[in-house]
Amino acid sequence: MNDTQSGVGQASYHGGGSIGTRGLEGPLGCACDSEKIFAVHAYLKRHFPHCVLGDLHAPTRLMREGVLVGRGDYHVISVATDRPSHAVLLNECFEYSVGHLEEHLWRWNLAAGLRAHRIVVVGKDGVSAL
Repeated sequence: MNDTQSGVGQASYHGGGSIGTRGLEGPLGCACDSEKIFAVHAYLKRHFPHCVLGDLHAPTRLMREGVLVGRGDYHVISVATDRPSHAVLLNECFEYSVGHLEEHLWRWNLAAGLRAHRIVVVGKDGVSAL
């Protein structure tokens, strides 16, 4: 069997406006849980109130003999500041309920991580610099 990666580099950008201008209506254009993505947006807007948030989604698909056998999606939220930053949200962080995800973002201090490192990865166990 031959495993290959496809879809790499085929990123799509969603939004480009802040959660306030884009609103909560409409799909994100990806398969991510929109309620949880919007919860992360709300957290980030509290910490970066004058910044524009955008969504970048770059799926990675695992193909075996031409058949899609797995998907390793992640969702990126960009924070447009004088020093742009990006939160890479792994699918595993969406295993939490919306309420628990919000609590974890506060406890992990995602905003401080973005200010310090500019690019952070958010998983089920916390936030780490890329």
